[in-house]
Amino acid sequence: METHVRIVGGVLLLALGACAHHARGPAGVPPSDTVGWRTAPLGAPAAAAPGTSAVLTRVQATPAAGYDRVAFDFAGPLPAYRVAFDGAPPRSCGSGDPVELPGQAFLVVSFRGAAAHDQQGRATIARRDIRLGLVALRALTLFCDFEGDVSWALALPRATRFRVAQPADATRLLLDVEHPH
Repeated sequence: METHVRIVGGVLLLALGACAHHARGPAGVPPSDTVGWRTAPLGAPAAAAPGTSAVLTRVQATPAAGYDRVAFDFAGPLPAYRVAFDGAPPRSCGSGDPVELPGQAFLVVSFRGAAAHDQQGRATIARRDIRLGLVALRALTLFCDFEGDVSWALALPRATRFRVAQPADATRLLLDVEHPH
């Protein structure tokens, strides 16, 4: 009986280890830090103390198997964020003018308690209008950087599912946009 329990226990541990390996989310991020595929709006509170501001230091889009990824990197803890589809192209927060974007669907990523400029007003992101031509992502455009609000529009050929991951260091937001079927 004891030998049978050890063998079954060993097989169970191997199976659990294999499941944990295959259950990992995007780029090795554990599932507890990954929100599954969805089309509904998603948001999260800031990882920083209230009143602090995180400075956006890098935005990068890369293709992957089955999805395109956008990484938002911050100096300091991740600010509060919201990801949601908008039925129309966004409007610039300064002028109110519509933002010209290629695509039929617009995924808006907004950060509160953030800035895309330094204390002297210099941009911390050099490219604020990035044309891509990836499978799911046509363009990324910064359309607001004002009074603690930093918002990006992702232009897509059509609305599709997305997922969000926050690596353990809490200074980065990873947004995966599923390739349209």
